[in-house]
Order: sequence, then structure tokens, then C-alpha cells
Amino acid sequence: MDEDTPDSEGELPTAGKSRTIYLIKNADLAVRTLAEPLLKGIGLTLAQYTVLSLVALRENLSSAALARRLGTTPQSANEVISYLAREGFVERVDHPEHGRIRLIKVTRAGQEKLRAGDVLSDHVEQTLFDGIPASSLDLVRQALTVIAGNGLKRRTP
Repeated sequence: MDEDTPDSEGELPTAGKSRTIYLIKNADLAVRTLAEPLLKGIGLTLAQYTVLSLVALRENLSSAALARRLGTTPQSANEVISYLAREGFVERVDHPEHGRIRLIKVTRAGQEKLRAGDVLSDHVEQTLFDGIPASSLDLVRQALTVIAGNGLKRRTP
């Protein structure tokens, strides 16, 4: 068996030899594999749930700011936002100072949809983090936050 091939239990037997970025990518795949079918059951994709979550956490985001936070193009972010707006989960409002900028706000229907997604995300996290002590999860969260911040700092001019 290849050192990076999961065994029948889905575990990487020699993860210590794998590149960290490869392990992060595998973790992302695990999140998608578990979350996408659950979210589909409530009518959301993982991208749509992520946008709802981010907009709820960081009010007053423009489409461009949201795209930067997601690491995607403004056009791709706008596609997700447009769908969520059509479904009544978000609305676009004028920026109070900059007439050309529209801000994204989560509606009540969006908050309800987000709560349903949060319940499913809690289940995904419980499954993925089973057997990992809470103190280690805090360290993982800190490390991932630094990793993401470092990558975004390097990406933006």
C-alpha cells in the first residue's frame, strides 16, 4: 500500500511522512465528503452555507470583500450571493457612505437556514474530531487561522 493511500478504515497509516499541505487537503476533502450531502438535504451547497456563515459573522461585507475572504473571484462570489438573494436568504443594501457599494445582509429566512446548517456542521465536526482532545482542537484552530492568514497576506497586493 502506498504511504498516502488510506487503509480500509480511511486512515493514513504513515501520515507522519506526508506533507502537511497534503494532509490539509485531505481534511478539506473529508469535510466536503461529510458536509455536502447533509447540506444538500436542506437545499444548500457547502459554498452557500459558507457564504451565509461568513456574512452572518461579518456584517457589512461587500461582494468584493466576501470574494477576497473566500479566496475566489468576485464573479464566483456574486453567483452564490445572487442565488442566496433569489432564495431570500440574503439581501443587498446600499452602503451608507459609498453609493456604488452594496452590502450583503442575512435575512431572517437566511438566519433560519444558517441555524439548520449549523446543526449539520456540528454533526460533521463531532464526527471529524472524534477522539481529539479539546485542548488539541484549540491548537488546531489557532494553527489553521495563522495558516489562512499567512496565505491571504501573501495573495493580496
